[in-house]
Amino acid sequence: MMMRGMSKSLRLMVCVDEAHKLCNDPKITDLAKEARKYGLGLILSSQETRDFHTSIFANAGTQIVLALEDADAGVMAKVYAQEKKDQGMVKGLILGQPSGVVLIRSTHFAPYSQVDIMSRISAGERAGCCGTTQRGKASRPLSRCGV
Repeated sequence: MMMRGMSKSLRLMVCVDEAHKLCNDPKITDLAKEARKYGLGLILSSQETRDFHTSIFANAGTQIVLALEDADAGVMAKVYAQEKKDQGMVKGLILGQPSGVVLIRSTHFAPYSQVDIMSRISAGERAGCCGTTQRGKASRPLSRCGV
């Protein structure tokens, strides 16, 4: 990637599930800081926020948070809302999220949105991944939060 030079367009997307197995390596932190300018997209997935160095959060263009335990929800509330007075609300949103609902923060909209992702999956896809045949509804954010 580096030999091809810098790029504003996406050339490659890398998805790392169970990222806790790699995130203790400083090279992953360096990669998160540098990848975008070479056209590399990076998806890191883990169940606990402590698996990631704080610079991973600072360099992520988009973050998707599912339901978390209290301590992890507190960490993400601090990432999503810089004002202490807003962190409690964000933490409450994360802790109260039902299955299939996520809180998304992106550089493309501010500051974050809560989205029912199950409504964005067609009935056929849903039957394959979740064992239900419930018909998907029109997709729309549950809430757009203006902190």
